[in-house]
Amino acid sequence: MKRFLPLSALLFSLLLFSAGCKESNPTVATNQTAKSPAAVSPTPNIEAALAEIVKLDQEAVRKNPNDSANYYNLANTHFTAAKYPEAIEQYKQAIRLDIKREDFASRFEIGQSYLRLKRYAEAIAAFNESLQINPKNANVYHEMGNAYVQQERPKEALAAYQKAVGLKPDHTEAHFALGNLYSKLDQTPEAIKAFQQATRHNPKDSDAFFNLGNSYSRLKQYGEAVKAYEASVNLQPGNAEGHLRLAVLYLELGKYEAATAEYNTLKELNPQLAGLLNEKMNQKRNSEK
Repeated sequence: MKRFLPLSALLFSLLLFSAGCKESNPTVATNQTAKSPAAVSPTPNIEAALAEIVKLDQEAVRKNPNDSANYYNLANTHFTAAKYPEAIEQYKQAIRLDIKREDFASRFEIGQSYLRLKRYAEAIAAFNESLQINPKNANVYHEMGNAYVQQERPKEALAAYQKAVGLKPDHTEAHFALGNLYSKLDQTPEAIKAFQQATRHNPKDSDAFFNLGNSYSRLKQYGEAVKAYEASVNLQPGNAEGHLRLAVLYLELGKYEAATAEYNTLKELNPQLAGLLNEKMNQKRNSEK
């Protein structure tokens, strides 16, 4: 999920502002956007359909209570319905029936469920159990990194994300998360490398380009920042923040026509931000008279 957070008016106190990133984990500060495992309740129609599927899954369990797959299917339905405590209960039942102790999936999904319930220590414990069965699964390390971030344990989070991309070099979500964590730790060159990998493996990820632009801006590499922001807004034309930051950089580089074009776009997307930008553009013009 991608969620845009409001841009502070403080950004306009200077022509160029401190560029934050769009984050991969919920509740992390620094003006970012999330690709997060946030719980989202299904729409009423989907909710009704899932309720019917639950009944079918429960009937399967009743007919064959010794089949772990039936409990796993029921757990998955609960998970899809964002009923995570119920999902955990059924995943655990599937594990109890797993005589060979090879049920990696249930342990991983228990971790995912705890993560969404913000019970991070329990999520990490479940992920570690799943790694005992499948120690080379990049997705587990990525989600474990997310849990460590929520616990404000950056060292462990870095190690988890690095393990994820080491096992799966094209794991774009892990590269993205790694870039955000480096940004939070003020390790901007490392953040740039991570976001570059994210955009390389997923050239349609607008958020990754946006964060790459923010990182270049921090280092005052404005030409590279413009390229990244341009890629971001081309992929997501409705991103008002992207158009705003691009306009500010165009002003800094003396590209007034390009800045005006971004202003005109911003008027349609967010008139309030457009008004603030127009004020800054006027100030810029007056200062050069």
